[in-house]
Amino acid sequence: MDPQTQNDIAKLSDADRKELTQFLENEAQRSNIQQSRLGQGEESCAQNCVERWMDTNLAVLKHLETLRGQ
Repeated sequence: MDPQTQNDIAKLSDADRKELTQFLENEAQRSNIQQSRLGQGEESCAQNCVERWMDTNLAVLKHLETLRGQ
């Protein structure tokens, strides 16, 4: 950060600095959410979740078929 920006921030009240910090944190989070690609860990987690959902869905369908056949 350049010295002028630091000087301008130093002139802000504590409440304004806190509000600015919160705004910047919110924007950083929003930017992360709007990324077009998942991180490696997120992608792996999402893939695992989908696979478990498919397994569960298949198990439920098989169970319903056995109930219907009785």
